[in-house]
Amino acid sequence: MDLSFAQVVDAVATEIEERLPGYLRRQPLRCMGKQFAEPCRQIARVWGLPLEVVSDECALNAVDRYLRDRLAEAGAQELESADDRQLAAFRVQCAAKRETARSKVAALPHRLERLTVARAPHLRCASVGHGEPAVVILNAFGQTLTPWLPLIERLSRRRRVLLWRLRETGASGGPVTFVEQCDDLDAIVTQERARPCQLIGWCTGAKLAARYCRMQPGAVDSLVLLGGSFKHPGRSPEFDTAYERNLEAMLQAVVREPSLAERLRLVLARTAGSEADLDRMSAEALAHHALTCVPEGLKRDVRHPFRDAAALLVYARQHLDFWSHDETTTAPETWVPTLGVAGEYDRIVSPVGFRAVVAQFPVSRFRTVAATTHYCFYERPDAVADLVEEWTGTAQ
Repeated sequence: MDLSFAQVVDAVATEIEERLPGYLRRQPLRCMGKQFAEPCRQIARVWGLPLEVVSDECALNAVDRYLRDRLAEAGAQELESADDRQLAAFRVQCAAKRETARSKVAALPHRLERLTVARAPHLRCASVGHGEPAVVILNAFGQTLTPWLPLIERLSRRRRVLLWRLRETGASGGPVTFVEQCDDLDAIVTQERARPCQLIGWCTGAKLAARYCRMQPGAVDSLVLLGGSFKHPGRSPEFDTAYERNLEAMLQAVVREPSLAERLRLVLARTAGSEADLDRMSAEALAHHALTCVPEGLKRDVRHPFRDAAALLVYARQHLDFWSHDETTTAPETWVPTLGVAGEYDRIVSPVGFRAVVAQFPVSRFRTVAATTHYCFYERPDAVADLVEEWTGTAQ
């Protein structure tokens, strides 16, 4: 009996509900093909899922097409000679495996070894796992570590992982600059004897990773960039997303006139975790929203840079300083192997612009994670972990 069909349906249904709770109360998952009619009826009955079979591809929406592609990727075939008892037992197995994974992620913060950094007394980092070379995580400005937890849990099974929240302000109370962030990274890598390391940088952390590779040749042996933000003054405007243009205008306004910080903070906070009227959406619009919205589990975290006016002012100054640096100039021939990973529906950073940057590195590869956003490594941590482990040669 081939249960891969049921396994993929279970995984996609769970993922969509976690990203947009209530989606499956509003519309079903659809499969195309008469051969799936009976297994869909069985799974719908045993799982309690709204699952339908259609004969026309035009009846599939974005979520349904995602399910179709996942089934094809897994080589899933229709069920043969499965009975309800077998399917019910398999459903229990899937749920137990999922709960075990969730428990491990939830326990991860309690497993972290907290470390002080001698060269930067105000900096704190953490370590988890064992195995060399170490993986060093470079977060985005203003963001918490929550989006990283599922990926770190997976990677730390075989590797030592170093992580920290980038500093917002220094000892003087002023914003920590891009150059100072690079110094923080070097202080941690040096103290923890993590040379050579493998860097994983997300969003603004990707540019920081690139700068570190230029400044410290030999300190890094592989580079993974997730949704990398490489915006700089000389970049072609076509690579700027609407989000980046709007954010830049607001942050410039905040720096010019700090009294605007509170008003603009509220605007940015609403935009970051905006709610939508799901009941008014068409089936296609709702499916597209499910694949492009901020995942439910991150809505509070993405608002963190906008928690108060003072935080927004620091965030604004850090970003404008960050954007003033160009790390896309021609890389030396000794540049480390670089993997770029983008979410298919990333609306924060243009996947096209990001791909153009990665293509400039001498040894590079670019991959897109289907049906994910700027938070691809949170939405599909196993898929991203597979890419990372394959690239770094640590897959087993």
